[in-house]
Amino acid sequence: MSPGGQLRALREAKGMGLRDVERDSRQWADELGQDDYLVSHNYLAEVEADRHRPSIFKLYTLSAVYNVDLLRLVALYGMSAEDILRSEPGPELPGAQGESNSQEMVKLPTTSPAALSATSSATPGLDPGLDQTRLLLGGSSLWSRSRGSGSPARNPVLYGVIGSTDLTMDPLLPPGSLLQIDSRRNEVETPRWRNEYERPIYFVRVTRGFACGWCEVSDSKLSLIPHPLSPVRIRQFRYPDEVEIVGRVTAVTISLIRTAEQSAGYQRE
Repeated sequence: MSPGGQLRALREAKGMGLRDVERDSRQWADELGQDDYLVSHNYLAEVEADRHRPSIFKLYTLSAVYNVDLLRLVALYGMSAEDILRSEPGPELPGAQGESNSQEMVKLPTTSPAALSATSSATPGLDPGLDQTRLLLGGSSLWSRSRGSGSPARNPVLYGVIGSTDLTMDPLLPPGSLLQIDSRRNEVETPRWRNEYERPIYFVRVTRGFACGWCEVSDSKLSLIPHPLSPVRIRQFRYPDEVEIVGRVTAVTISLIRTAEQSAGYQRE
């Protein structure tokens, strides 16, 4: 079945018409304050007929409306996690036909020459501007809005990236790893785990940005625990004054590219 046919099957399985998707996508676009996320009924009809290929922003909207993994949808068009990392706000997919809207053109993060040099020496293949761990695809706006309203976001799934200079969970989660985050699970859980793969990993907001790691809470303090092979030390924050839990990491796409020189060049914090 073609990519458009598979998208149509997902819509029909949800019992939704084209205008139903447009209505939900408009609410989604309004939440983020960006029309990039809007999927009109005419546009979706063209996509389902394989006459147009959607941007990652629009696929992100469809993943939320249909409640499916974003990676599953981008794979329909021959894209990967790396393409998500490079999409700010989201490139037109390869082989798109017809004229592209300006909202779907590639806009890579801008960096100074010094920052570009530092990033490129940190992790090969990771785009300049991704040196810091952060949320992707409007995730910061979604999370901030849901936090301010006191109610969970309509779509609890967020996506983040481990920055090229963040070694907290390396080598389990090396720099460049794409994270899927469940924002509903925003309290530290204490389940029994038998190994590091079963231990819950959390994405958190700290004073100077975002971080990712194992967490323990005791005496109103949250300890952000790095992987034992990481050069990063344990960090402690007053909880909840200095740190907020965005959610639990539920899926990961990992970058395995690393050279000996780059590994040796990292310094202990």
